[in-house]
Amino acid sequence: MKIKLLSLVLLLSAIASAQNYARMLSGVNAQTGTTYTFVAADSTRLTTFQNASAVAVTLASGSSTGFGAGNEFDAQNLGPGTATITCSSCLIYSNGSGGSATYNLVAGQGVELFSNGANYIALATGTALPSAQTGDIVRYNVLNDNNWDAVNAAAPISYLYPQLGNQPNGLGGGMFGTGCCGQPSNCNGINPTTSTPVGCQFSTGSSPQTTTNIGSTSGVNGNNSLYGMLEFNRWTMKFSVQNTTNARYWMGLASWCTGGCSAVGINGTSVTGTTRYAQDSPNASTLGFRFSAGTDTHWQALSCIAGASVPSCTLVDTGITPDTNIHQFDMVVNYAKTQVTFFIDTVQVAAISTNVNFNQTNGNGWGSWFWTGDNKNTSTNVQFTFYSAEYTHRL
Repeated sequence: MKIKLLSLVLLLSAIASAQNYARMLSGVNAQTGTTYTFVAADSTRLTTFQNASAVAVTLASGSSTGFGAGNEFDAQNLGPGTATITCSSCLIYSNGSGGSATYNLVAGQGVELFSNGANYIALATGTALPSAQTGDIVRYNVLNDNNWDAVNAAAPISYLYPQLGNQPNGLGGGMFGTGCCGQPSNCNGINPTTSTPVGCQFSTGSSPQTTTNIGSTSGVNGNNSLYGMLEFNRWTMKFSVQNTTNARYWMGLASWCTGGCSAVGINGTSVTGTTRYAQDSPNASTLGFRFSAGTDTHWQALSCIAGASVPSCTLVDTGITPDTNIHQFDMVVNYAKTQVTFFIDTVQVAAISTNVNFNQTNGNGWGSWFWTGDNKNTSTNVQFTFYSAEYTHRL
């Protein structure tokens, strides 16, 4: 009898000391503000974010108490603003082996973050639009089913690129504004290498400038923009910048018309070579990306509609810090033309569904493909190298 009792005591002791690997869930932590810091208790619940503005979220390192190996932090962004999770002295691994200090959740996206004791591994969830398709033909949502569709035909494409000798080429109606690659007509041809294509490098010079004295436009008939602001499947541009200090860059679609604008905005001002985009908030219909040193830390995705005196804008911080490497920027419009999704290097960084109701009954609803650069009136030689652009029209 004593032997049996001893065995029972040992068994109960072993059970009591065994590790409990069950994850006891305790509900939903609903956050509606614009900032939040994860706490250890969040490892047992779902944290949701819901705000019209961008939400800044902080996540402690996996080496912190309560955040160590074995802990999982789940998040869901209910939108419409983008939630950016910033890992404090740690990285979030989601795409490749490099890891990133930030992780963006656009509306409808969720993520499960698994701690390894130092950093986090991300498992994406949610129903946001998929990442951009690799290749030069867009086939997203052709069949109106919110999927990448295998079809036998795609929308017409306007494609722009420099070639050796600094002479621009355009297919399907795509042409540069003036001279070599746009405004002005002096760019430095960049020869191809084993890893980079032919490029065309623009420079502002080191004199202070109050205008966007480098830039390009396309899709202009005389002094009027030709493209409907949302009448495309995908807008793409590949480029690099050589300066991120005392520099300002714009790119995307911009309205320009000298007549028929119904006195809305300042669309009688040219897109390039003027003071129009040599500022952070021009009163003009604009859809695209912006970086303004001293104002922006990261690339901004934006949609602005011209107004009688000021624009109505939605800006989303992409969380991507500008550098001097070559990058590809994309915009994709959904089938209903109610949302524009933004990508950098084929990774979704933002989605905007407000301030996208462009009025196409006047010039404020029509755009030209463009990019501009200026040195913010400082003694800085701002440089921008253009490699290619693609504008895929809707069927």
